[in-house]
Amino acid sequence: MKLFVVLLLLAVFVSHSSSQNLCIMCNPLIAIPTDWLGSQLALNVACSVLFPEISAPCIGLFNSINLTSSYQNMYPFIVSMREELCKKCAV
Repeated sequence: MKLFVVLLLLAVFVSHSSSQNLCIMCNPLIAIPTDWLGSQLALNVACSVLFPEISAPCIGLFNSINLTSSYQNMYPFIVSMREELCKKCAV
């Protein structure tokens, strides 16, 4: 269920953000966090920047999800998704 929520939120980010906003993730200065706490903090910043009008519930949602035990399994797929996104942004 937790993974479903994360995927649903990712779909919302992708569908409501312009491709230019998503391409910022290709900046080499932006690293993918290797643990859930780091990702949670990054997602909270993304909520504030991309969706200021709904940042409070967005941040609250990510703060209530605990993916600590499964994040290590998800990490390689997150890296792959970023690589694919950056290929599209380079075009």
